[in-house]
Amino acid sequence: MLLLSSYQALAFEETNQSAVILQYHHVSNDTPFLTSISPKDFKSQMTYLKAHDFNVIPVTELVRRLRAKQAIDNKTVVITFDDAYNSVYDIAWPVLKAHGFPFSVYVNTESIDNQQKHSMSWAQISEMAEAGVEFANHSHTHLHMIRQDDKETETQWLSRLESEIDRSEALIQRHTKQSHKILAYPFGEYNPQIQALLLKKTYVGLAQHSGAVASNTSLQSLPRFPFGGYYTDLEDFKLKVNALGLPVQSVQVGVSNVQELAETLVKGDEAELYSIKSDWTFNYEEAKPFVLVELAITPSQYRRFACYATGLGKVDTSLVYHENNPSSVYGVAVNIKNLLQVGRSRINCTLPSKWSGRFYWFSQPFIRKAVENAWYAE
Repeated sequence: MLLLSSYQALAFEETNQSAVILQYHHVSNDTPFLTSISPKDFKSQMTYLKAHDFNVIPVTELVRRLRAKQAIDNKTVVITFDDAYNSVYDIAWPVLKAHGFPFSVYVNTESIDNQQKHSMSWAQISEMAEAGVEFANHSHTHLHMIRQDDKETETQWLSRLESEIDRSEALIQRHTKQSHKILAYPFGEYNPQIQALLLKKTYVGLAQHSGAVASNTSLQSLPRFPFGGYYTDLEDFKLKVNALGLPVQSVQVGVSNVQELAETLVKGDEAELYSIKSDWTFNYEEAKPFVLVELAITPSQYRRFACYATGLGKVDTSLVYHENNPSSVYGVAVNIKNLLQVGRSRINCTLPSKWSGRFYWFSQPFIRKAVENAWYAE
């Protein structure tokens, strides 16, 4: 298809009204590498936020603004910690108090009940809650929520998940007098059925795929930037904390049926290129995703738009035009022609903004099962 000289479609309105949610686990030199940031690096990141006038707000305030469709201030940041590890109490909390930064902790309550290694106690959690720290849900047993047992019906599986959420919420409320109805997905794993369950229960879902929060981001899949392991460098932190939410309207995921994409596609014609899926969990043999992103983007912007897949580098993209108006862009198609890695992965798509050094950022998670479609080991 040729790009028409009478091109009429407008780009999305550039805005810096976005929020970035930071995710941490351990703040320590003596805990598992991949989920740990050193106290030195954590302090450097918090010092950067303070020195550059970031607007650090509680997660509950961000949720309130999103629900009320109120503007999000420029350079808004939310700080979160998963698993309620004792280094949050011992190391992170004093740093955050010194800067006056609010934050929230997501508790998988069984580990607290069992006094699991590295975990906080309920007494410490209660002390922090009384001081204004927000505590919210991370399930009771830190289960893989997407893993429906072979002998379970969908109704039984969802009922089991609901019991996990309710048990954790009740324990948190008992010990903190808080019930924010926010769930940080264990392992960052979720799917449309789990999102629907949270919506029914009026819960917010925090995910673990990178990206910034735009005004229209789903409240059941708010992205977070994880920091730990290889991702603790201050320059990497600066790039991510300055990210902007790409205002994507919808996303459709399927199994790719092609190796190469044409330079441009027409909405409707692209359907033969992929088989639509109901979620983003792929069987072992089918794990070559095709993603259709609905987004108001001009050809000029598209030339600066790029997508990258975990472990695969830059991937093919194509502009998609409306069927009824071939001068109007529907969005972007993303084709991954190589197999995803087993386990969790994602695509990250970025677009430079008009603000120097700041990028619009969109991410889509994927799950690929192991050989014979077994669930992968952690």
